[in-house]
Amino acid sequence: MTQKSKMKVEARARQTRFSGSYAAQLNQLKGTNQLVELTVRAHAEQILAIARDRRGVYSAWTASICKRDGTDLPIMRLSELFGLDKSDPTYPANLAVDKADQRLHKAVRSLPDEVLRKIQAVMYMGRDGDEYEDVLQNLKDHKHAVRAEMVAGKVPLDEYLEAGLRLVDERGIDLQAALQPD
Repeated sequence: MTQKSKMKVEARARQTRFSGSYAAQLNQLKGTNQLVELTVRAHAEQILAIARDRRGVYSAWTASICKRDGTDLPIMRLSELFGLDKSDPTYPANLAVDKADQRLHKAVRSLPDEVLRKIQAVMYMGRDGDEYEDVLQNLKDHKHAVRAEMVAGKVPLDEYLEAGLRLVDERGIDLQAALQPD
């Protein structure tokens, strides 16, 4: 893939709001040079966009629970924690949260392990302000499924990634650099 076509793919990826189709697009690219050549930053920005969407859905869900209960803080019912109760007036918001979570988890799980490890390091940099190389080293022993859950399970993932990407820019970190052999 030429540099020009690589830039077109990345620009198209940034312009498109991938929902459930981001994971499908990644699966189509598996085994091709295009997946490898998509930058870690492009992947991180797509995960960030999906995480922002999820945050918006969470906010609407929280507001619907507060409205239902007449409170300022959402009080969770067992049906909201362990399943979806169709008789609950907040059911549409609960269903939207469930779908947003599934979409984010699917997109994160579909990332190549090296990319996911780097995104996880950026996330922790944004949360804790740690050094990128130190975080990468600490994360080397995690399995892909555990790594994916650790990333997708963070409700403020969008905030952590935004802050982490800012630190990457400020510190001049090369996310495309190959990982050191373990």
